[in-house]
Amino acid sequence: MTDLLPQQYAALSKKLSTAKMFEARQDFVTVYWIRFHCVQEAMTIDAKSPECRKWLMTQMDWLEKLKKSDSSNEAITTEIVGQSHMEQRGLGMFAVADRLDRQGDYGKNIVKTYFTSAMLMESLKVFGEIDEGMITKIKYAKFRATHIHSKMMKGEQPDPPFDDSTADDEIEDPSDPVPDLRDVNIDNKPKAYVPEPQQPTHYLPPQQPTQSYQPEPYQQPQAAPRSSGFVPSSENISRAQKLSKFAVSSLDYEDIPSAIDNLEKALRLLKTGSEN
Repeated sequence: MTDLLPQQYAALSKKLSTAKMFEARQDFVTVYWIRFHCVQEAMTIDAKSPECRKWLMTQMDWLEKLKKSDSSNEAITTEIVGQSHMEQRGLGMFAVADRLDRQGDYGKNIVKTYFTSAMLMESLKVFGEIDEGMITKIKYAKFRATHIHSKMMKGEQPDPPFDDSTADDEIEDPSDPVPDLRDVNIDNKPKAYVPEPQQPTHYLPPQQPTQSYQPEPYQQPQAAPRSSGFVPSSENISRAQKLSKFAVSSLDYEDIPSAIDNLEKALRLLKTGSEN
C-alpha cells in the first residue's frame, strides 16, 4: 500500500520502509505487525490533526481488511502466535548479520540485515514491554549497522564485533542509526580479513606409510543413550521449541550454521537440561 506519511510521523518512515520490503516478499504477517506497531507509535505522536487522523484511519482500515481476509492465520489473529513469528524473524535476521560480521563478510547486505533485524525486534513492542536481552540486541544491531556503514563509506575495515562479555553500557547508542543504503559504495568495501599463514619452526617431511591403508569393516551405528533419569521441565520444552523455531527461521535465510547450532542446543536441552 502507498503511504502519504504526515511530517509529524517522519520518525516512522524507516519502520514503514521495512514493512514495504516484507510486503514485496508477500510476508503479510510481518507487514501486519510492523504496521500495527507504527499505528500505536503514531497515536502517541499526533492523533488529532486532520492529516494524521486521515493517515491513521487508512492504516487501521488496511489492517482490519487484512485480518478479515486472512482470518484463518493465527499469526495474525492470535497475539502470542504473532509474537513468536516476529521473534523468529527478528532474531533470525540478527543471527545472519552477526554470522556475516564475525566472518568479516562486509558487504551492503550486512548493514541492511542488521538494521532490518532491529526494526523487527523493535516491533515486538506492539505485544507489550520487551525484555532487556532484546533491548540490548536492538541497540547492538543499530550500532553495528551504523559503524559498518560508516567504515564502508570511508573504504576502511570495520572494527571486529563485540564478544558476548561486552556490557550493554559499552555499546554506543548512535544518534542516527539509519544509514542510507543507497550511498554504500560496494566497490570500496574492505576485504574480509584473512590471517597470514604462520611458518613452522621446524620442517617435518611427510612420513610414508609402511603399508597400504585398510579401511575398518563397517559397523552399524548404535543409537545414542539417553541421559539417565533426566526429564525436561516445561521451561526446557518451551525453550527447545523456541530454538527449533529459530532454526527454521535461519533456514529461511539459508543460514545453515545457525540452524544446526540451534537444533543441537534444543537437543542438548531436552537431553540434559542445558544448552551447552
